[in-house]
Amino acid sequence: MRAVWLGIVRSPHVVYLILAVIFTSVFITAIPPMTTPDAPQHFTRAYAISVGKIAPSEQGPGTFGNSLADESTFNLEVGFQPTSDGYYLPQSIVAYAMGAEYATSPLAINAAHPGEAFVYENQTEGTSPVAYLPQVLALLIGRPFTDSPAALAYLQEVMLATIWIVGMTVVIRIAPFGKWPLLLIALLPTQIQDSFQLGADVMTSLPFVLIAALLIRRASCARPDVPGTIPEFALMSILAVMTMQAKVVMLPAILLLLAYPLGFTYINYDKGAFLTSLWKRLLGVIPAVVGMLLWSQHSQSIGRGLRDVYIVAPNRLDLLESSPIAAFADWLKSCAQWACNQFDYPGLICGLRSGDARIPSTIALAVLFIVVTMIFTCSSTPLSSASSATKNAEPGADAPSDLPRAARLTINTVCIITALGVLAATLLSMYIIWTPIGAYGLLGVQARYLLPCLYALAILVPPKPFRASDTLVRGLCTGTAIILFCISIAVILH
Repeated sequence: MRAVWLGIVRSPHVVYLILAVIFTSVFITAIPPMTTPDAPQHFTRAYAISVGKIAPSEQGPGTFGNSLADESTFNLEVGFQPTSDGYYLPQSIVAYAMGAEYATSPLAINAAHPGEAFVYENQTEGTSPVAYLPQVLALLIGRPFTDSPAALAYLQEVMLATIWIVGMTVVIRIAPFGKWPLLLIALLPTQIQDSFQLGADVMTSLPFVLIAALLIRRASCARPDVPGTIPEFALMSILAVMTMQAKVVMLPAILLLLAYPLGFTYINYDKGAFLTSLWKRLLGVIPAVVGMLLWSQHSQSIGRGLRDVYIVAPNRLDLLESSPIAAFADWLKSCAQWACNQFDYPGLICGLRSGDARIPSTIALAVLFIVVTMIFTCSSTPLSSASSATKNAEPGADAPSDLPRAARLTINTVCIITALGVLAATLLSMYIIWTPIGAYGLLGVQARYLLPCLYALAILVPPKPFRASDTLVRGLCTGTAIILFCISIAVILH
């Protein structure tokens, strides 16, 4: 029994699976579905897709002139432009998501559609249906058994959480480096909440993390008889299509595809191996880019482009087109102001929103601890021969790295640039979508948007051997995750 228990606690993916199921179950119980940001819009969008209404092509009965339309339907106070397109859905579904007052108002019902209420298109229409596959699957499974909107909402959350937990278990299992830091990030309260909340984040982050794990696993392979394969690279290309269809800000993910060692083992510029199959890797990038462009074109055709959805965006885009240098300088200034005074550390670490408050010292120490854990305890295995290091490694320890210096530098550079690219794209999108000209800092940045960047950094190839004990790393990462969970759930329940 003792041997079995030790085998469990020393296996990062098993520890994650157990804790993730416990943590997620508690959060799903404590947080009702429709209380999270944009959940009503995501709920009605997923339901519409599940009944075959991919695009909002019907006309609503409401008008733009009354206050109820402005406040309850078109959300002008939070920056969305009005629209008259959408789709009719069962009145019980609309009432659950948007309230009974709206579902029975003249804005939503008319005699031609008995038992139905109208949902006006919103910002979620600009997201590809690919992002809603888990929720649509849950609805298709659940509707034959129940017509309760609450039950269907919880079923969607369970499906999202299941897919996320299974996917991250696989990631931690196959990642050669950073297993325990990956576990720590995946168990952050922000990530736990994000893994089941209705939206596109699961289908954005999970494919991205899988791409990164597959790349690092293949690039660090110490067996020369196991080169990169076309099927694995094709899988990564499909994952890139998925993550970019969910959110365009994940475009830097294609850099990971270009770094994949197709047809050889090591990424080594000295031997010219990187260039030998570059054209093949470029072919793998094409589906992701084409898919993103096609959906962007479709969004514009149905009036869901940036200029059409967000009130602030047209002015920002005009500034970018007319004065790109001035706009770039203003964006950098806004980013600096955001980083200094608006960075939501409590939201990122504990899932607690702090608004624009400055960073408390205790949260700063928690962030410092996590960063140190991620960077300086990636691996405790010396850079020795693969066979001897693997043979002597403690269970759950990171794999040894025999990559040449140039290869380590290349793969780490790609991961760092990808993380910074996702961060920059996210901040640029918030600058365009939510931040009025002349505003201080950046508006609309949520802590959960930064999680993909952390995953890309957590699996960096160790630049040198670290002698920290695997037992110490395991205890620090697991203990920190449990403490942060307890703090978060205590605040939520309070």
